[in-house]
Amino acid sequence: GTMPCQCWTEASVNSRETLMSTTARFTSISAIAVSPDGVVNIADQGNLHILALEHYLATHDENGEFRIPYTPTGEEYIFNRYGQHIATRDITTGKSRYSFLYSKNTSFGKLSTVTDSAGN
Repeated sequence: GTMPCQCWTEASVNSRETLMSTTARFTSISAIAVSPDGVVNIADQGNLHILALEHYLATHDENGEFRIPYTPTGEEYIFNRYGQHIATRDITTGKSRYSFLYSKNTSFGKLSTVTDSAGN
């Protein structure tokens, strides 16, 4: 079957490793193909790997939350529909690093609480 891949995921026949596409090292690229859904597939014959790259731009979900990746720090910033920063997560693990609460769930809400991954 087909496994969905993100730009930070490298999948091979026998393993699946987490990897930022900006740190990928190729030995001998033997083929490049783009699938109909826009995923760039790169076959590295020298490493016996196939790397599937998918663009990772700001997206929003059904709750109106926006997710913006920042690869230099390995973080993803989540904003609510009012543009308030509500969480910072680790890109590779998805674990929360910080969460932010506001006095009101509107654009007039003021930051009231910041909590780190340890609950402080």
